[in-house]
Amino acid sequence: MEADGRAGDGRHARGLRRLGRPRLCRRRYRWADRGQWRPHVRRKTSGGMNMSELDDTLALAKRFFDAVEQGDIDTVVNSFSPDAEIWHNTDEIVVTRDQTGTTLGGMATRIRDRVYAERRVTAFPGGFVQQHALTGVRVHDDVAVRLPCCIVCKVAGGKITRLDEYFDSAHVAEFRKYA
Repeated sequence: MEADGRAGDGRHARGLRRLGRPRLCRRRYRWADRGQWRPHVRRKTSGGMNMSELDDTLALAKRFFDAVEQGDIDTVVNSFSPDAEIWHNTDEIVVTRDQTGTTLGGMATRIRDRVYAERRVTAFPGGFVQQHALTGVRVHDDVAVRLPCCIVCKVAGGKITRLDEYFDSAHVAEFRKYA
């Protein structure tokens, strides 16, 4: 044993490594999404965001994009706060949640089999960012369309307060063809 309380081989006096080993919670194992038991690891978040807030934000993101896929415009609109601002990089105009609901309702009638593919979502204190490719089939001519996109959302009180959407205008033109 060394003077600083460590064992001579670099381990802590209790035999546990100080760095590099995740701490297990009281519940030693949890059921994983892939149908197997895994050790339940206590996760810390940066920026003062606790795991409950992180999970709530990720659930809001999933619920929001799933509703767009299904054409459930009421759920989409109710995911926004009443004074939410929605901005698109292609026109740089801020619109309301009701205007967004009308736009997405029109898209739901023009594009069938909508899927947010390749979803990559990350929550951060106060919101989330998602990259995805919105795919579907135009109803008018049965042509498959794809719209790569990045969306940054600010969240407060379980509602989206601001949504900034970034996409290539050439892809939008294909999406809106025959609109």
